[in-house]
Amino acid sequence: MKTIFKNYVLIVAMLLLASCSKPYKLSDSGSRVTLSEDDPFEIILEGEVNSGYTWRLDANPQFTELEKPVVIIKNETTETYTFNFKTVSEGVDVIRIIYTDGNNIANTFELKVIVGEMGLIEGE
Repeated sequence: MKTIFKNYVLIVAMLLLASCSKPYKLSDSGSRVTLSEDDPFEIILEGEVNSGYTWRLDANPQFTELEKPVVIIKNETTETYTFNFKTVSEGVDVIRIIYTDGNNIANTFELKVIVGEMGLIEGE
């Protein structure tokens, strides 16, 4: 009985870890990730304090949603922007976040998000 319970706990833990994805950073730009519906994921990007530039979501994605306001943490030289997303339905999105001053774009982050089996078919 103890072995069955241990195996059950192990399987549940593995499933929970498998559904969570790492925080994506600028070095992950251009990557592709496959997730299930209702999976949360996070994008963390850094900018320079007092540069006049900010990271902004370029367009609203269709199959993922920004869950809460963007969190901005500042220290002396950098600003860290945390974008929390959650997948909402099957399909393919390209999350595009730009580093802009409102007129110029200094950098771009893109992540192709494939949600569910239909998203996998559409994404190929």
